Amino acid sequence: MPDKLPEDIALVAKHGFLIFGDGYTAQILQMTPGTDQKNQPTFNMVLRPSDEMIKAFNIKQNAPGVIPRNDGQILIRKEIPYAHVKQLNPDPAWNRWFYLGDYDGNFPQAIKELFNVELLKQIKDLKNKLETEKLRRAVAEEKMKLMEINLPRYFNKHISPMLTDVLTSAEKLLPKKPND
Repeated sequence: MPDKLPEDIALVAKHGFLIFGDGYTAQILQMTPGTDQKNQPTFNMVLRPSDEMIKAFNIKQNAPGVIPRNDGQILIRKEIPYAHVKQLNPDPAWNRWFYLGDYDGNFPQAIKELFNVELLKQIKDLKNKLETEKLRRAVAEEKMKLMEINLPRYFNKHISPMLTDVLTSAEKLLPKKPND
């Protein structure tokens, strides 16, 4: 007799569990890559927090990020920066992820000692500055292209007639040279 019935065999990998930096856990129900408002890579997750985590952080049905449900279960939606999540075990049947922060996004002191979280923040800030400078450069290049296109047109329309008038007036004001 077989150990499992055909309907008991999973055809897709389980997402597993997310272990937070403070030790609390949550089951991952959905996990998709994404980007935040600053165009930084993130994981968008739907999590079922453990009972201990719900009690420790006093997570209520009406809290921000909680998905409303009628069955009493609490599901939360979290957007976690890609750089702060590490995969501990890629096994499809026992998948585990580690998030450096806690439920509120703070980094516990033990995590700060193990991982250089400040360095991660500096890298993120430098990436943001680089992106800002790239955008500024693109704007400046666009302005230069517009000037290259519009400057000759502006010159011919406004400056050239004025120069012609000034030169004509100057010729009239200057004494004429006697012809030798």
